Amino acid sequence: MEIDRRTKVLQTAMDLFIHHGYKKVTLADIAAEVGVSRPTLYQVFPNKEEIFKAIIGNFHKTAIDQIRESRDLNTSLDKQLLEAIDIWTIQPYKLIQASPRAEEFQDSNMDFAKEALDEAYAGFEALVLEILNSKKKSRSAVNKDLAHLIAVSVKGYKFQAKNLKELKALVKSLVMLVSAN
Repeated sequence: MEIDRRTKVLQTAMDLFIHHGYKKVTLADIAAEVGVSRPTLYQVFPNKEEIFKAIIGNFHKTAIDQIRESRDLNTSLDKQLLEAIDIWTIQPYKLIQASPRAEEFQDSNMDFAKEALDEAYAGFEALVLEILNSKKKSRSAVNKDLAHLIAVSVKGYKFQAKNLKELKALVKSLVMLVSAN
């Protein structure tokens, strides 16, 4: 029952954050939408920041799982990287563009979420390194540097791209650069 309540809180809070923005949503709003009292909500999460961090963690764990499941080991390095970046960066970018309030999910000014975001990107970088090691027989130090380049690049691209078309062009260029190296 506790896991179901936790999942319901996270899904409800994510929906509220996307539609109204993190800063405008209160714990009372979340509790009311979930159908529990605030004291009951406090038993699941001590504060709104912990809910937000858990949402980030779940969102990125799901993305990592999707990337692992979608990997076709018989496809080219380019296709594997493009698929991984699509799941990790392009799909969330579309979600954020569909709701301007959702931009808070990538807001680097939320210091309390920095650790969760850093952990998520470390997981993505490790997975990219796995992909590179499976396809590129370079020295592992080179692949490690390339994986880091991809992770930090796509993180920045989300903030810098003017639109989806530009984001996809940046990603394609990055993948071509990595493949050629």
